[in-house]
Amino acid sequence: MEAAKVDGVQYATVYDWQRQLEVLNEEPFLEHQPYRPGRGEKQITPEQESAILHVWSDNPAFGPGQVHSQLRRQGTTISIRTIRKVMEANRYTVKQKQEKTSASQRFEARRPLDLAQMDILEGEHQ
Repeated sequence: MEAAKVDGVQYATVYDWQRQLEVLNEEPFLEHQPYRPGRGEKQITPEQESAILHVWSDNPAFGPGQVHSQLRRQGTTISIRTIRKVMEANRYTVKQKQEKTSASQRFEARRPLDLAQMDILEGEHQ
C-alpha cells in the first residue's frame, strides 16, 4: 500500500486509520491525539538518593551496577542509569579498563639446557 510506504508505517496501521476516519469523521479524526505513555524523566526522592550514597560510601569500590544489586537486596528498586547519575553528581568517575596484552609467556634459561626437561615433557604429551 502506497500510503504505508509514504508514511513509513505498517499497512495495518493505515487500515486502522481508515476505520477510525469512517467512525469519527474527518475533523475529530485529525484532532485525535493517541495516548503514548512514555518513561519520562523520573524524579528521585531524597530517601532514594540517600540510600544510593549510603551503599556507595559503605562500598567505595562499587560501580552503579553493584550499588543497584545491593539496593535490590535491601528492597529498593532504582534504575542503574539513575544510580549512575546520582553517583556522577557526587564525583564518581568510571575507571578505565586496562587493555589485555596478548604477549605470549616467555621462559628463559639461566644456564644451557636448564629448560630441557620442560621441552622433553612437552614433546611426550603430544
